Parts: sequence; structure tokens; C-alpha cells
Amino acid sequence: MKELTCLYCFETFSPSEVVFRCMNPDSKACAPEQDEMLGKYQRKIGDSPILPRVVEPSKNLPTKPNKGWDKIKGTLSSNRSQMLAFAICQCGFKTSKRLCPHCHNELPRQFGETDSHTIALLGTIESGKSHYITVLIHELKKHVAADFNAAFSEMDDQTIKRYKEDFHKRLYINRVVIKKTASARTDISVRYPLIYRLSIEKKKQIQASSMVFFDTAGDDLEEMDKMETETKYIARAQGLIFLIDPLQIPQLRDRVRDRNVLIPREIIDPGHIVTRLANLVRDSSGIAHDAKIDTPIAFAFSKIDAVLPFMQPDTPVKWDSNHGGFFDLEDFEQVNESMHDHLANWIGRGFEMFLRHNFTNYAFFGVSALGSAPDESGQIRKGIAPHRVVDPFLWVLYKLGKIKGSKGSQAPLSFEI
Repeated sequence: MKELTCLYCFETFSPSEVVFRCMNPDSKACAPEQDEMLGKYQRKIGDSPILPRVVEPSKNLPTKPNKGWDKIKGTLSSNRSQMLAFAICQCGFKTSKRLCPHCHNELPRQFGETDSHTIALLGTIESGKSHYITVLIHELKKHVAADFNAAFSEMDDQTIKRYKEDFHKRLYINRVVIKKTASARTDISVRYPLIYRLSIEKKKQIQASSMVFFDTAGDDLEEMDKMETETKYIARAQGLIFLIDPLQIPQLRDRVRDRNVLIPREIIDPGHIVTRLANLVRDSSGIAHDAKIDTPIAFAFSKIDAVLPFMQPDTPVKWDSNHGGFFDLEDFEQVNESMHDHLANWIGRGFEMFLRHNFTNYAFFGVSALGSAPDESGQIRKGIAPHRVVDPFLWVLYKLGKIKGSKGSQAPLSFEI
């Protein structure tokens, strides 16, 4: 088994280095201890959480050896490349709760058994990143996965709880906007990703991958030192989705003022963030400054519903996408070309020229997570009516070789405003 990369701290380690946490429910038989490694990750220096003991199989010998220990000891000595399924604590209790040896976060149960792909979501402040990731996951689970003969499911309890409480409940149950994502420096939950298992059946065989989603706070993209410490995963990501808020483009802001659309408070140049992104990836991956970055990066204009009235009636982004079990390359090429032209008209050619000089693998999309703007109180009166939210993600999967692409022949359906 090859080296593994932690989904939280992104340190690498060999399978045999995995440690465990004791699962003995009797705290008198196995007293909890301060976990300084986890405390460091959670920024609780001096106030580390008190948790059940960490078990290192290669060091911790149980005081009462049993058959379970004989088996695990034999596995350790015979094949150091395998990740153990369980360990025996010093108290004699068997545990299967595996941890990263560097940060002591619990690893998902299927960790290491499938390929892992980190998808980082970036964008300026107020570009709608939390809304986008909420609706994207909802659409993948409820509709899109079945079209691809696939299943899309959570890999850990933390993902189930966080998505339900912080994302889905607010948007789909309460129908109110999601609060602004806090910086990872002030809210530890932001440092924990949403982890899903994507399994696709091909020729009667199941091919599974781990999909790791990070909802990056816009504040953490405003300074290079924050990106280097709080968004390390960006440099390790296999795919990037970058949301550009058209309502932060001066030309478009002026045109929507009379349409009861909530306009972001400030204008933030997406070019500055992309420049920091390129520098971070180059420095972290050792890519020369005269070489291009090949990580697939999808640039998606969010809140496209607000500006569609100012676009040509026949612009392809107005159509509903329908990939039907494959990534529709014909539809993609039309939308990509159209959004490329709009980009040049809205903000000039300098942004795209920077991309051309620094990236080999990028494309343009138009999406709407909500379908219409919320009112001034943050209520989503019309309900959630997403438009093309899955396109950037499916393009990333296509570029990673996870799904096939084909020239589609579906008749386009118009997206009504």
C-alpha cells in the first residue's frame, strides 16, 4: 500500500504508522488522557481535549496479552506495508478507531481503501460558496448520482451532522441564507471537511473514490499567510472550483441595482485571489514559476440568475444541462466559450491572460445555487431552484478520469427567470 495523506492536516504517513484510540467504555480501567496533538490541530494549546488513550500498535504492549495481540503482533512483523484493522490497548481492549499519527483526528472507516480526491471550493467573500456546496451535495445525492449509475454517501458521522445542521437545515428546511463562513483561525469546524464516498458501477464492478469538500472562508483567501496556514489543502487538491460573483463586477453591479437584488457590500478582485492561489500551489508543490499548473480549476460565475436578463437570449448558459450518465462535451464547449466571451466583456482580458500563462486546465461556467435572490431579511421565498450547479463538479470528475465525456444530443431546455 502506498503512502497515505491525512484528510485533515494533509501530512503523509505509511499505513503501518496509523494509531488508534481506545474504545474501552470503562474510564476506570483505561483512564482518559490529554491529547496534545489533537489540541494543537484544534488550536487549543494548553487546553487540549481529554480523550481515551491513543494506542500505538508498534509500541503499546497490552499488560494482559491475549490472542488478539498475538495476531496483530504477527501482522506487524510480517507486513509493515499494511494498515491494521484494529489494535489492542494496554488495558486489553480491542479498538478499531484509527487516527492520523500527526494530528490524531479520526480517519474515516474506509480511509485508505479507495482513491481520495480533495475538491477545494474557493471564491471571494459573499460569492455564495456555502450555498453552492450545500446545493451541489443535495443534487448529487438526490438526482445526479443515479444518472451515472453511482452512489454518493457520507463517510463519517461528523459529515452527516455538520451537513445536516450547518448547511441543509438552514437552506432546505428553514429556507434562510447560510451565515458567512468564519475564518479557520476562529472557528475550528471550518478546518474539518465534508467527506463522501462516490462509487460508480462499471462493467458490473464498483469503483469507489473518497470526495473531500472544503468550504473555504473568503477571509482566509485575503492574505497569503492565512492561505499558507489555514488552507493547506488547496495546494494538495486534485480539483478546484472557484466561484466568481458577478455582482462584485462594477459593470454588472450598476445594471442590477433596480432589480431588488442584494448587492455584496464590497468589490473584491478575483484576480488577487487567483494570484495567491498560483503562488501557494507553486511553492507547496515545487512547481517552477515558468511552468504551468495542471490541477483542473473550474471558474464558475455564481448567482448567474441575477445577470441572465442582460445576456443574449440564445446564450447557452440559459439552457438546463442534462448530462444523462456522461459529461456532455458539446454543451460544455458551448457554455465555456460563451462564458469566456462574457468574462472578457465584463472584466477585460487581463484575468484570462493570467490564467493562460499559469494554468493548463481551466474552464468557465455559469451557475445559480438558489435560482433567485433571497429577500432583505435573508428569506428564500421562492424555494431552492438550482441551475447548472453540478456542471463544474462533473467537469472536474471528467478531467480526473472518473466519468466519461461524450457529445450529447439532448434538446436544450430554457431556464426561466
